[in-house]
Amino acid sequence: MVMRSQKTMKPRRAHTLFGLLKNDLEFVDAQVLRQKIYDQSRFSILYFILLIGSTLVCTLGLLTDNSAIVIGGMLIAPLMWPLARLGYGISHSSRTHLVRGSALLVASILIGAISAYLITSISPIKVINSEILARTSPTLMDLFIALTAGFVAAIAITQKKIADSLAGVAIAVSLMPPLCTVGIALSLRNYQFSAGALLLFAVNAACITFVTTMVLAYNEYVRTRKLRIARKAITVNILLIFAMAIPLVSFLRAYSFEVSAYSAVTSEMNSFIERKSAGATFENIEISRADGETMSIKADLLIPNDSVFSFADNELLIDLLENVVDKEILLNLRIQTIIEPIS
Repeated sequence: MVMRSQKTMKPRRAHTLFGLLKNDLEFVDAQVLRQKIYDQSRFSILYFILLIGSTLVCTLGLLTDNSAIVIGGMLIAPLMWPLARLGYGISHSSRTHLVRGSALLVASILIGAISAYLITSISPIKVINSEILARTSPTLMDLFIALTAGFVAAIAITQKKIADSLAGVAIAVSLMPPLCTVGIALSLRNYQFSAGALLLFAVNAACITFVTTMVLAYNEYVRTRKLRIARKAITVNILLIFAMAIPLVSFLRAYSFEVSAYSAVTSEMNSFIERKSAGATFENIEISRADGETMSIKADLLIPNDSVFSFADNELLIDLLENVVDKEILLNLRIQTIIEPIS
């Protein structure tokens, strides 16, 4: 009897991407994904409890200049889901999801901004601090941050191995603090800061919606080999992003100039006062662009009581600074005399 040789079983190779990375992408079932987005993005008591709670925590964190509290408010913010539903509506040409996602987003914006306004109105702390200022001057860098956050969030809600909470935090980082800042600035009657925070919020929302739409559209194409993107809606989305990117480029240039100029200005001011008077120092130096050709500089000058800072010294310092930055200088010094105790 002749025995047939058995074929040796080769070990099954794991599916890899380009033969280098293990492909562990596991898309959530289409029905499950749709139901998850639908359940989490409805007008419900729980949704608005989370929205108002996150607004309260974020607003108090901003007013107290406490980044840890602001982060805590982000963790409970539900703002991911209106944008996810909006992205789902665009990627699947669903008018129902488009309308309801947009309605929930608008309602969330109004409730969040009004809540922050009321909280600030009754708060004993009414100061523009660094946490608030950070959300009032958006630049082009914020646009790329929003695109990245939106991509992470979209991947999170379409993948089985990533928790939805990660997506929520990625979105909340970009949306909740700027939204609260809008209400805070309105309460403080600072409409310039309010407009800056609103622009940052709008840029973030538009970018996140766009990236979410693209990821969800790709997810649908992988399953059905069909693209059902609502062309008009995605065109409007893209145009909004480009329109808002124009002022962001200008703001980025201004910010870059201020950063580069700050080092040169502080160095020149410190060198000048060291030559002028031993023991005198400049503190709390702030620079900003008053307009295209003018720079405003504010600082505290601490000077010993036996020294004098004259009008001629002030004019000489202005001339030196104008040569450094090649701009007209508006110098505002708050001079304080240092009184040394008698030994």
